[in-house]
Amino acid sequence: MHDEFRDRLNCLWSSREERDQRLSQILKTEDDLISIVLRGHLVIEELLYSAIAAHCPTPAYLSKANLRFPQLMALLRALQKLPAVSDWLWKALSELNALRNALAHRLEPADLSARVDRFVKTIPPDDPKVAGRLPPPANQKEEVSRALHYMLGAMSAVSHFQAAMEELIVESTKPKA
Repeated sequence: MHDEFRDRLNCLWSSREERDQRLSQILKTEDDLISIVLRGHLVIEELLYSAIAAHCPTPAYLSKANLRFPQLMALLRALQKLPAVSDWLWKALSELNALRNALAHRLEPADLSARVDRFVKTIPPDDPKVAGRLPPPANQKEEVSRALHYMLGAMSAVSHFQAAMEELIVESTKPKA
């Protein structure tokens, strides 16, 4: 039974790693700031959905609910059995959504630079062990791209954790043979 559970987890990890690589490629573009924010928002939204779907025995019904980004955030927060999402990530998700909405609903938001700064500042500073390995961002577009990649890693970990937790719960409730 232990081997079967390990095999299910390994399969889960490999499928999610493939998804994460695909999502990371989507973020690697030379697009303008608006495109990067909109694309990043969609990528993170997919990861929110994936983390929530891990809790659902029949996730097809979840997609029928047509939940938007704020509802997905609230639902994931409500479903957490253990605090898998750090406080900084909840703030970053909110600021990303606010930035996306400003860009999606106004041609030229007057406070765009301030909104970008608020979003970027939600990301934890570089670990001193790795600081300096990358040159400082050249512009706001690069800052946003790095912040989105950081969030991608964090949300991917959350999604993996939620799925593994659910597998563990299912495994622990099976009748002993």
